[in-house]
Amino acid sequence: MKHLARQRTGRGFALLDPPLRPNLLRIAHNGSDQKYEWPIELDGSGVAESAWEIPAEARLGSYSVQLVRSGQKDHEEPFFAGSFRVEEFRVPLMRGYLRWPEGQLVSPREVPVDLSVEYLAGGTAGFLPAAFRYQIRPGGGRSFPDFEGFDFAGGRLEVGVFRRGRAETPAEPLLHRQALELDANGSARVLIEDLPELEEPVRISAELEFRDPNGEIQTVSSSLPLWSSSWLVGVKPKSWAHSAEDLSFQVAVVDLEGRPVGGAAVSVDAYRRLTRSHRKRLVGGFYAYEHVREVSRVALVCEGRTDEQGLLECQQAAPASGNLILQAAIQDPQGRPAFAQASVWVAGGDEWWFEVSDDDRIDLIPEENRYEPGQEAVFQVRMPFRQATALVTVEREGIIRAYLRRLTGREPVIRVPVEASDAPNLFVSALVVRGRTGEVQPTALVDLGKPAFKLGIAQIQVGWKAHQLNVRVLTDRQVYQVRDTAIVDVQVEPAGRGSLPEDAEIALAAVDEGLLELLPNHSWNLLENMMGRRGLAVRTATMQSLVVGKRHFGLKALPQGGGGGKSATRDLFDTLLLWKGRIPLDRGGRAMIEVPLNDSLTSFRIVAVASAGPDLFGSGSASIRSTQDLILFSGIPPLVRSGDQVEAGFTVRNASELDLNVEVTARLHPEAVPLPSRQFSLPAGQSRLWSWKIDVPEGVDLLRYEVRAASDTGEVDALQIDQRVVSAVPVRTVQATLAQMAPAVSLPIQQPRGALAGRGGLQLDFSPTLLVGLDSVREYMDQYPYTCLEQVVSKAVALNDQPRWNRIVAAL
Repeated sequence: MKHLARQRTGRGFALLDPPLRPNLLRIAHNGSDQKYEWPIELDGSGVAESAWEIPAEARLGSYSVQLVRSGQKDHEEPFFAGSFRVEEFRVPLMRGYLRWPEGQLVSPREVPVDLSVEYLAGGTAGFLPAAFRYQIRPGGGRSFPDFEGFDFAGGRLEVGVFRRGRAETPAEPLLHRQALELDANGSARVLIEDLPELEEPVRISAELEFRDPNGEIQTVSSSLPLWSSSWLVGVKPKSWAHSAEDLSFQVAVVDLEGRPVGGAAVSVDAYRRLTRSHRKRLVGGFYAYEHVREVSRVALVCEGRTDEQGLLECQQAAPASGNLILQAAIQDPQGRPAFAQASVWVAGGDEWWFEVSDDDRIDLIPEENRYEPGQEAVFQVRMPFRQATALVTVEREGIIRAYLRRLTGREPVIRVPVEASDAPNLFVSALVVRGRTGEVQPTALVDLGKPAFKLGIAQIQVGWKAHQLNVRVLTDRQVYQVRDTAIVDVQVEPAGRGSLPEDAEIALAAVDEGLLELLPNHSWNLLENMMGRRGLAVRTATMQSLVVGKRHFGLKALPQGGGGGKSATRDLFDTLLLWKGRIPLDRGGRAMIEVPLNDSLTSFRIVAVASAGPDLFGSGSASIRSTQDLILFSGIPPLVRSGDQVEAGFTVRNASELDLNVEVTARLHPEAVPLPSRQFSLPAGQSRLWSWKIDVPEGVDLLRYEVRAASDTGEVDALQIDQRVVSAVPVRTVQATLAQMAPAVSLPIQQPRGALAGRGGLQLDFSPTLLVGLDSVREYMDQYPYTCLEQVVSKAVALNDQPRWNRIVAAL
């Protein structure tokens, strides 16, 4: 494990100050109290390296990695540094694909799906039996980063009276199944036909199932959205609660890629939703609730065309009070409709439990949603003043910088320079203040010319180029034999201007890609992890509200924020080929590394993760594979029970371009029992599964298979595989007794009824004290979180902590 300790400041990344640097590494099992700790020491570059050999007693499941700065243990502050899983698994030998048609599909009548399966060692899985399944489900909404707060792609609202009982659930979509066999190229095409005319977006969820040579059933899944229109519409209310005089909202129209559509005709209707619930008595004295929901159209509340940004502003009096649903409707150029809804609450004359606060907000609209360092971010300030002074602050996890700007109604625009340290995102706020105006004189009842202020805030994305390292990983070949050595050339250069710092280095890992088929490793994407979206984390308190006669305080933004040689028998199958946490780069940003391959016939991913200075990061990767013309794959189960009869299966694959006559021989240890040999013809590019029935003997802990395949052309492959054997009836404790040796102890014993001959026994343990084995109790009391008098006394006594006891007595 390699640990990089960096802190985020208003000016970008920086090394942690020495008093804040972690000095302890903790690996904790998330489902229990099992944890492991050891000290670490960060060097001058803020980097530390450590290794953990997973112990045999480690529990399966998810583990979290924490960096702790520990002085007094009562005040330790852990930092979450990552997570991983410890599992028992078989490494996949095949990879499956589901390929959909390119582009966005709008109301198709049929959808072709291309299926394929290939070996990780190279080559296709010809004539492999497989199964294909799919379901069509409602598509739901969709969002786009440039239109935050809008929910696109809803269906048409159902109008009428609906009754729903307690036990009613939506019907499950029909699951379609199809058995098939892949062709000689390991592929097949399936046609999903007779699709209905779409009135709302749907999603096809599909799975491809096939048998892997390792004995497992593999499943690959994918999904595809189907659209009812080539345009999407979304609604964004100004707030969830509105007054009867002010119903304000925005409508956005985009294409299927999220680009704004200008000039689109939009109509918005308001619907009222009433829900009534009543209880009814059932047979047997039980009760159930029945709900009646009534949805009815009220009025057309907005109509118009979108501007160049794809937006339509709507503001008018509400046509009714209560729970209203705003439904926006459009038609694409082909006349296909699209709908979207948003729910709001409108206060009426009846009693209402919520208070509508004064409005001191304005819209701050960025000209672009993303800027690169060196550019100027331009914002339109939609203020209701002819002239005003704006306090412009650049914020993210604190105030970064501030400006004063004079604004006029003719050009209400502010410009903010974007710096490299502003990546990955930035918040800009404008507090617009207008002084007293003499145009309107105050009266005894109202002062319309008093000072006023409005607040607006907007977020922009900032490019990462200033922090990015371009990493290229090159290998001398793409295909290797088992136990070859791959020569890897890593080249690193900064994506922006400037030269590579002298402390630039990489961490290099080479792993079996079958492992990544089970669970991808996102920790390699160092730049993306370091550039995660930051929250605002700023609260503003201002005396302006008292000066201008307001009666409430407001938060500035909600929510505040704060993821060699060739061996005759192959027996080395580790999934990790190489890990080097710290490899320095030369002045040209290059490093040459030798990666020794093992006996696995598969593909390997070689990943280089680069870092330089406090704020430069990057990753790059390359894939290689090891193969041979005649290949044996093991499909035996890793664990069996004594007395069982199991199928020991092995797959023989002809990866050459010639037909081969193959003979497979096998021996089973520890008795070196020969298994019946097999002889068969194997066409080019095909594979065949052979298995033997094995009676697992009693009294052994391990079975070893030695399997050899030889062809008439001289190609040979041999495997040595171990299989663990456990007892079908494990030894367990039937009776236990605790007694004092004073001066002798006599206990009658008897063999339990039904006990198996030769199994079990009597175990004696001697100890000079009863206090041994209480480490878990001490650990529990050390972390005891409660602080009332009785509990802190219990903690001091259980830990035999004299200083803690003295503090308690002094307090008393």
